[in-house]
Amino acid sequence: MARSSLVQPLPAPGRRRAFLPCSHEQPLRCKERDLWECPSSKQCLKHTVICDGFPDCPDNMDEKNCSFCQADELECANHECVSRDRWCDGKADCIDSSDEWDCVTLSANVNSSSFLTAYRSAVEHHVCADGWQETLSQLACKQMGL
Repeated sequence: MARSSLVQPLPAPGRRRAFLPCSHEQPLRCKERDLWECPSSKQCLKHTVICDGFPDCPDNMDEKNCSFCQADELECANHECVSRDRWCDGKADCIDSSDEWDCVTLSANVNSSSFLTAYRSAVEHHVCADGWQETLSQLACKQMGL
């Protein structure tokens, strides 16, 4: 049996196609293919087109409950917006504390005994202390722009 594709609308100019071809031989649900499913139509969408400002589901559900933060804000994991200057400040400003995840800071008393600290999965790690891991070094360098 030959493979066939769903009838697909043409994408807007400069926009990639969001719908994926489907096989009628072995139908896989969206979740099994790591895709998002439109609730009303059961169409499968790539996660990159969810909350992108362009509706892809017939009922626009892929654009509902999206957070659009201002230029001076960052988006928490739960989609609320927090001011950039409150991000990685040592105090949880997001309800889920995601503004303090994966942060790198220098101890408050900057002197010869200061230390660099990486916060990973809500655990504080001092640079070069026992249990330090290469992934933490990569995180620290990335946060410092290196």
